[in-house]
Amino acid sequence: MTNELSITAIMWFTVCAVLSAQAVLLVMLCRALRTAPPPVTVNVVAGSAEDIVQAGSIGTG
Repeated sequence: MTNELSITAIMWFTVCAVLSAQAVLLVMLCRALRTAPPPVTVNVVAGSAEDIVQAGSIGTG
């Protein structure tokens, strides 16, 4: 009986720990996205993609 209870307690503890860790990561991600405006990040990504395309076209001649 105690063995089953300890296994159940460990399982619930693991589930709660995983969920709390995911919640913390989600909050950190939302804060990071909130500090950096989305248009700036989109422009940076688009600019780097254009640089990669230009570099590829220069490399191929």
